[in-house]
Amino acid sequence: MIGHADPDWLPGRIALGVILASALVFALSLVLIYLSILAFGSPFVSPILEALGILLAAAAAGAGAVRALALPWRFTALASLLSGIGLIVIGRFDLPWLDYDQLLSSLWLEMGSGKVLDPGPAAVVWVICGAGVFFLPLFDPVVRKSGIRPAFWKVLLVGSGLTALALLADYLFSGGYMFGLLTLIFGSVAALFMVGAGLVLALINIPAFGAWMGGLGLVLQALAALAWRLLGTPWFP
Repeated sequence: MIGHADPDWLPGRIALGVILASALVFALSLVLIYLSILAFGSPFVSPILEALGILLAAAAAGAGAVRALALPWRFTALASLLSGIGLIVIGRFDLPWLDYDQLLSSLWLEMGSGKVLDPGPAAVVWVICGAGVFFLPLFDPVVRKSGIRPAFWKVLLVGSGLTALALLADYLFSGGYMFGLLTLIFGSVAALFMVGAGLVLALINIPAFGAWMGGLGLVLQALAALAWRLLGTPWFP
């Protein structure tokens, strides 16, 4: 069955599909990162656009993999995470086109003996690399036809409730000072953990619940950012 775990799949065929999908995510991510670097030089905007590029690359490559390669959806999560390792590693090198990169190169700290990976930000970027595949169970008809189809209105309802609670807590604790910032922070941290949990569930072959958790993480992040942008106090140039 397309986009769903199939017991008749041979391990070799799965491995080949994962490798091809991972290479596609990696290539698309580099292209979109490069385009974002060319378009914007802002130290605030560029990392956001680079992260969005990685999300879109994982979603596009995953959609292609479940169609062209008949790869079960949960293995697109594995492919995206493998490509994430490659993206993190490539940030270690002083490539000319990465001179103005604000995301991948920031994962490596200059030490006396050379560059050392900063594990915290690297883990965040690694989760982001896998997050794009959760767009598919929400919107891709091929993946949803396989049985992995969280109801978008339910995900949106839960995400809206969490965002409303975050706004209330923000108002009570911030006293109006820089209102919206706590909502953005809460939404981002909670979304990160939800997407991470969704990836783990997908990898251990609980794809339906994993898709629900990951999709909720994406929706919560979008709603928190939207609430901050519309209701919050601007705090950056």
